[in-house]
Amino acid sequence: MNSLEEYAALFERLGLTELTVEEGDRKLCMKKEASRPQPEPAGIYKAAPAKAAPETAADTAAEAAQTEEPKSVRTGEVVRSPLLGVFYARVGGEVRRIGEQVRKGDVLCTIEAMKMMNEVVSPADGVITEILAADGALVEYNQELFVIG
Repeated sequence: MNSLEEYAALFERLGLTELTVEEGDRKLCMKKEASRPQPEPAGIYKAAPAKAAPETAADTAAEAAQTEEPKSVRTGEVVRSPLLGVFYARVGGEVRRIGEQVRKGDVLCTIEAMKMMNEVVSPADGVITEILAADGALVEYNQELFVIG
């Protein structure tokens, strides 16, 4: 990339709030304030009904177990994004699918960053049990992309 227009277009296309590029003795820094959510109108919040205090430690533990949200348990090896960019599931003309057998080192997807295509490879032999990003979506650094079981 050589022009300011190209960097500005990338900045907008990826929805970034900050971008810094250094080339030799030149430095370009673009920042945009993130939009803030508008406050809710007054009067829509309602107080929750008061709960009776638990009487014993067992009651406290039982109440905590009821209020905890269920945790998602992934079995297998999670493949994470090595960089911020646009996720493409198409590899060699074919889209990766759940249930597909992969070997260690096989290309799972590509991530486009600054007009460069970066391959993400499988860390292990196995089957794709989950695909956690949509084709063409912006993915963050370290975002979960696949689960290999």
